[in-house]
Amino acid sequence: MFPVFLPGLVCCAPAVRLVLGTAAVLLPASIPMRPVFYPLTLVLLTDALVGQSRESRVARMSAGSARRV
Repeated sequence: MFPVFLPGLVCCAPAVRLVLGTAAVLLPASIPMRPVFYPLTLVLLTDALVGQSRESRVARMSAGSARRV
């Protein structure tokens, strides 16, 4: 191992191990939840798209009314 990498490994190795350890603990619980996550993701994505289109429509309407005044 190169001496240049040692300070980075000393600093970041505990954080990486913590993240990987947390993922390893949560993985067995999250795999059976996949049938719930996929529809939930679609619902949240659709809601975000509808909200964004509604927001842009309101912004265009308010910009148009500001020009008329």
